[in-house]
Amino acid sequence: GMLEPAGYTVLLAADVAEAQRHFNARDPDGVIVDVDLGHGINGFDLADALRQRSPALAIVFLTHIPSVRFLSRNRVPIPEGAAYLRKDQLFDKDILLNALEAALLGKVTGNHRHDGPLDQPDPVLSRTQGAVMHLVAQGRTTKEIARIRGTSVRTVQDVINRARARMKVDDTDDTDDTDDTDDNATTDGAAPLLPHDSNGPGKA
Repeated sequence: GMLEPAGYTVLLAADVAEAQRHFNARDPDGVIVDVDLGHGINGFDLADALRQRSPALAIVFLTHIPSVRFLSRNRVPIPEGAAYLRKDQLFDKDILLNALEAALLGKVTGNHRHDGPLDQPDPVLSRTQGAVMHLVAQGRTTKEIARIRGTSVRTVQDVINRARARMKVDDTDDTDDTDDTDDNATTDGAAPLLPHDSNGPGKA
């Protein structure tokens, strides 16, 4: 990975439960967490829970979701001092390293935030696309979205595809979940954890 050569000790978690076990055992300095964790709690929920237990925890969200407006946060901002990086914006590995270092030092700036303000309309998506992508971000399947919106699965998938194209999101993930199986309960690993390590940069 790109973090170990920079001096970090990294623990990988395949799901939320494993992330919590690592957290309990190692008391990490920071976490890098995907926002979309499939059905169940999302990355914001996990980060909130970990931050309650460790107020100084550095948090970097790494996601394909372009804005927090697509998640049900009830207009609550992401945790203070957290970085929010879009996967399609990581043109250089230093972007992630710089964001992590900034979060560890409490110096996150706009350069480390790829999400848009909550109180502004989305400049890219139509109202329909935004509403559908909001449901996608909640972990809804295309069948569920079609039922909620009173339309066909094909229409929902067309809307999702157009929204992805406008957001420039890679269409290789598991959003097109047209059956009722729970194949996307976990995506990309819940949280790489960075435990205390006196040899790592920015460590106490």
